[in-house]
Amino acid sequence: MRTSRKLLASLAILVGSVLLLRVNGWFGLGFVVALPLSIVLWLDYGRELREIAQPSRARRLLAFVVGVPQVLFGLVSLVAGASIVVWVLYNSLWKEQPEYSGGFLSFGIGPVLALFGLGLIADAFRKTRPRDGA
Repeated sequence: MRTSRKLLASLAILVGSVLLLRVNGWFGLGFVVALPLSIVLWLDYGRELREIAQPSRARRLLAFVVGVPQVLFGLVSLVAGASIVVWVLYNSLWKEQPEYSGGFLSFGIGPVLALFGLGLIADAFRKTRPRDGA
């Protein structure tokens, strides 16, 4: 479980850089790098926990706890993407708002964001192919 060590290191850098911001503002770069890295490592760690062939009760609970923020992140992505799609459809088909400047095909990243959120939600608790080891 090397991913767990990487996740702990990125979280330590995240917290340490915030605490060291009082010393020098350049420590903010640690936060900028460690935040997306810790999110990606969190997702990888949850997937790694779900791949264990016969997990103990504690590891199953840990896999569930690690999967909850992934579901919340997926829900935020799904709602944001669906909101963009609904906003474009409303302004194109019903009544155009003054602040709307796009056309009918200006969905942008909305559909992709909604599909990404659905994928995160589906992957959060899916048991993938088992692997041996602890």
